[in-house]
Amino acid sequence: MAIWQYSFKLIPRRSIKSGLKALQYDENGCLKDHVYWDKVPTSISFLRGIGQIMLRSNSWSKNLLIFGDLESTCLEIYSEGAYIKSVSFRIDFTSDFEKVLKRMVVFINSKNLVLLDERDNALASNYYVIKHLVEHSEQFYRYKKLTSLPVV
Repeated sequence: MAIWQYSFKLIPRRSIKSGLKALQYDENGCLKDHVYWDKVPTSISFLRGIGQIMLRSNSWSKNLLIFGDLESTCLEIYSEGAYIKSVSFRIDFTSDFEKVLKRMVVFINSKNLVLLDERDNALASNYYVIKHLVEHSEQFYRYKKLTSLPVV
C-alpha cells in the first residue's frame, strides 16, 4: 500500500450472522478474512457489477481479479476456483476519489457486505463516514505534510 492510499477489507455480512462474530487472526496478527468467505461459499459472479465502477485490469495471477489501478484506487478479489477467498479495496486520496467511493458504498450495501477499516473495525456503509475516516487517517496527514498541502 502506498502512502496515498487507504485500505479496506470486505466480508459477507451473512458469515457474521451465521456465527462468525469475533474476528479471527493468524499467528502473524493478520485477519483471516477467507474464513468469512468460506463460511458462506460465494461465487466470484456475486461481485458482478464492480466493472461498472472500476475497469478490470490485468493480473499476474489467475487467482486474482483486479478492478481499477493497483497504484491508485482499486478492488482486488482473491479466489480459489470459482469461489471468493478475500476482497480488498483501496482508495487513492490524491485522486478525485469521491465519485468512486459513493458508487462503492452503494455496491457494498447492495451486496450486504461489511466494510472493515485498516484496524479491522466494521464501518457503517455510509459515504460520509468513510470519507471522513480516509481524510482523517494517519497516511492522509502524513501525505499532506510531506507535500506541504493544507490539511482539510
